[in-house]
Amino acid sequence: MLHHKGNHALTFCVATVSVLGTSVADLEAGTPPNDPLFEQQWGLHNTGQDVAGHAGLVGADIDLLDAWDIHRGTRPVVVAIVGPGVNPHMEFADRLLPGFATAGDPRDWSDDCTDQGAFAAGIIAAEVNNGAGIAGIQDHVRILPVRIQTGCAIANQDLVEGIEWAVGQGAEIIIIPVASGTSSSIVEAAVEGADNAGVLVLAPAGNVGEPFVRFPAAYAHCLAVSSTDASDSTSGNYGPEMDVAAPGVNVISTDGSGGYQSFEFSTSAAIAHVAGVAALLRSYNPALTNAQIRQILLDTADDLGTPGWDQHFGAGRINARRALEAAPPPGLRLVPMEPVPDFVRPGRVTALTIGIEEAAESIAPGSARLWYRADGGIYVSTPLVPLGGGIYQADLPSQSCGAEVDYYVRVEGDGGAVATEPAGAPANTWHSTARFDRVLFADDFESDRGWAVITINPSQTHGVWERGDPRGMFNLTPADPPYDYTVPPGTHCYFTERHSGGSIGTNDVDFGPVRLLSPVIELQAPDAEINYARYFHSTGGIPDRLTVELSRDGGNTWVLVESVQHEPVWVPRSLRLSDFPQISGQLLRMRFSTSDDPSDSLTEAAIDDFSVRALSCTPIGGDYNLDGFVSLTDYLGLSECLLGPVFPYANTDCRRVDFDNDDHVNLRDVAAFGESFDP
Repeated sequence: MLHHKGNHALTFCVATVSVLGTSVADLEAGTPPNDPLFEQQWGLHNTGQDVAGHAGLVGADIDLLDAWDIHRGTRPVVVAIVGPGVNPHMEFADRLLPGFATAGDPRDWSDDCTDQGAFAAGIIAAEVNNGAGIAGIQDHVRILPVRIQTGCAIANQDLVEGIEWAVGQGAEIIIIPVASGTSSSIVEAAVEGADNAGVLVLAPAGNVGEPFVRFPAAYAHCLAVSSTDASDSTSGNYGPEMDVAAPGVNVISTDGSGGYQSFEFSTSAAIAHVAGVAALLRSYNPALTNAQIRQILLDTADDLGTPGWDQHFGAGRINARRALEAAPPPGLRLVPMEPVPDFVRPGRVTALTIGIEEAAESIAPGSARLWYRADGGIYVSTPLVPLGGGIYQADLPSQSCGAEVDYYVRVEGDGGAVATEPAGAPANTWHSTARFDRVLFADDFESDRGWAVITINPSQTHGVWERGDPRGMFNLTPADPPYDYTVPPGTHCYFTERHSGGSIGTNDVDFGPVRLLSPVIELQAPDAEINYARYFHSTGGIPDRLTVELSRDGGNTWVLVESVQHEPVWVPRSLRLSDFPQISGQLLRMRFSTSDDPSDSLTEAAIDDFSVRALSCTPIGGDYNLDGFVSLTDYLGLSECLLGPVFPYANTDCRRVDFDNDDHVNLRDVAAFGESFDP
């Protein structure tokens, strides 16, 4: 089951989830977007404009403007870039998914080598018609960054791991901007595995004019792409494995520093153009398989060079318009709603909106419905109501507090077609919980938020908890974490004394216990979700443990949450207070402890990304006088807090109306108070 995550917007009585935007929807047929650098994007629309001092050939492009007249892309197709990493850029940063790195810090997928990742992402997915920079081919694409390089060095095992990770994360298209002269059986197997899993894999043939297609492009299960220039010529590698060509010489796109640049030759540009058109096809008809998309790209390419297939251009230069014209249209196409709420308000109707595009068929009367169930029960449905412009609304009925709700949309065409969102429903559904929620405390340890460090044994000389940038210990084993858990630019965590290099075991935990205590957190709710990431190393001698405990009376009594043995990787954990009914109280405190007593093992621990989110059946926050309701009486308390100093609070009760937990009460909290108000 897919548990789609996201923020949600709540009106006074109704939660509204908006349909995915369509940034090119206002363009007239054949009209270029208002992105100022679009006129330089000859690969998308070649008017014979000057390119690197030479006039281009009119029409030597992928025919994108005419393709947009057929379909402009509405689905969030996931395209993975498995290569140097991807730096964020304003053109696609809001659609850059959490990535992965196979070398170094696994949560740092930034590019420190070539800028090819951001360059490819811009060609595929840059926002269209936003009055800035360039235009992407399909600007609802989600970019999944996978860094397989340390600097500019690449190992085959890292490439394999990157491909397999991308497939596991739901990538629909994988581009690999890598061109090697050496084949690898394990890489070939990974590419074949991705293809068999339904993922279209693309790689460049090479740019140096040699008579062989480089790897992994040369593998049978990878689409090999050559680069064309603005005159439909190519000087790249060639060979019998060539599949298709695409613009790749003197192409402009986004760079890794937030600007724009042009590469004379780019291993990423040509495959990015093909990936963008493939994503457009997948959006046009989500039922198309990777094999069908591949064949459509080949069958509809503009023939170049020797008539028919040849070793330099393959089937020819891709043509987006012809590809869409050749693709079988879906009966109906659903535009997914975003974001899907983690939580819906108990006892209140939640309004959901979704787009329905009629393609080959019209909507069968009465078939557009929202199907939902609570706590694994039987699905029931409610009709979608047209709002105009292809937008429909369904009211998810009020749910009892704590209900776990699965739901999806199903629409039938008058010719028998069936479309669902999420795809594959009801096996895959959206999921929300009926509760009020509020973040009470969140700490990535980039600054001091009031944690306490305690040593018990007077013999303790080193290995105590400290906050900083971990460096690891690389002599024999990374006893300390080499990196923190927070996504860059975050760098800090709590760990048991930093040490880099030197003798193994220097500055590790000896004797103990050493303890790390959170600040006291006022719960303001009967239940809460606690999240943290932990790292623990303990080998040699008698292995020790990292113990995690919680208290609900401010630290007077404790209950064990978990006891961790040797596990020297970052492990995210999530728990509910309701899982520990033996204790009660509203003053939460967490304690992380470890020791090495007797001092005979190599023991190190670390904690990062700690947060507490309150969960309740009544509005959380705003109940200034703690009477169980948010009313005008509480508004008087809010007003007093507004008149108090920025920090500290006018009084400690002001924390109950500090909705955004920023340590002062302001107009943002007034707005949030309005949403919690009980009429």
